[in-house]
Amino acid sequence: MKKPKLRNTPEPLFVHGIQKTGTSTLVGILNSHPEVFLLYETRMDKTLISKYGNHLLKHLPEARPLFRDTPNIATPYLQLAELLYKKKPNVSYRYVGDKLTSLDAKTTQQTAPHKVIYLIRDVRTWLCKEQIVKKYRTDLDIVVPAVEYLRYYIESFKTRRALHLRLEDLITNNDQVLIELSKFLELDFSQYSQDWWNRIGKYSESDPKTFVAWYSGHVSSRVKPDSFDTKVTLAPHPFWDSFLPLFDKYFNSESKRFSTQSLNSDLQSLESFKTYAPVPLENAYSDILTQKFREATHPDPQPSKIIRLKKRIVKLQKKIGIK
Repeated sequence: MKKPKLRNTPEPLFVHGIQKTGTSTLVGILNSHPEVFLLYETRMDKTLISKYGNHLLKHLPEARPLFRDTPNIATPYLQLAELLYKKKPNVSYRYVGDKLTSLDAKTTQQTAPHKVIYLIRDVRTWLCKEQIVKKYRTDLDIVVPAVEYLRYYIESFKTRRALHLRLEDLITNNDQVLIELSKFLELDFSQYSQDWWNRIGKYSESDPKTFVAWYSGHVSSRVKPDSFDTKVTLAPHPFWDSFLPLFDKYFNSESKRFSTQSLNSDLQSLESFKTYAPVPLENAYSDILTQKFREATHPDPQPSKIIRLKKRIVKLQKKIGIK
């Protein structure tokens, strides 16, 4: 591995994913390393202050001028690192950056090929997560969200300095994920392979990583990843027959390398899938089981709750006036 960079010369790093794909867990893993400082959906490249931007400004009000619309997403984060170094000369990082949530895979690549880690999960279980149902209304149609999800995923393979990880590997093959992270970032994560979930949020009071306390509201990222949160049985449907082979081409690929011609060709083919719309969630699945995890150290531990999502869908539709 390369020697650490000189103090106060960090490199931008971003984690990019959609809701419910394991991005919170990955931010926790990365922040376990003392040379990595990742914020959480703070978006310092926007003038509008986000929820977690306000967390940061509560501890560091002098960072307000850094929040501004800028084409180079990395600029304010590097300036933040410089500000921190001036206030705390003993603080320096190899990487600084943020976690981003969007379906635009090019967000971090507008002006320079910044390092980015893309996270994805199997579309079969992503479409039926309760938060996704509410946000993308997959109870009414899974087709359009599924297509846009795959569009984002295919576009991400055009990024030059990217690492692609799967949520399923975070759960079943965490040691290998840590090896890939170590290689990609040229940092040794091996010492965190046993209990990184116990390190999330447990920083000293003077550590800038406490400025954005995202982890208090994301319990699942502080749980040892040893089981899946969702199990599904697909219903027979021509949309699945047509769509899943293309999704699996990218999701199950070992090489993660595709020609530009192949990527562009597959992107052009995506619109054809929309002819199947609408496909309501209940027509696409014959059974859905999803689980909410709780910390093992919760003061009042309760059994994990198994939710029959179809009942939740009916309740959601009644709430917003759909019969």
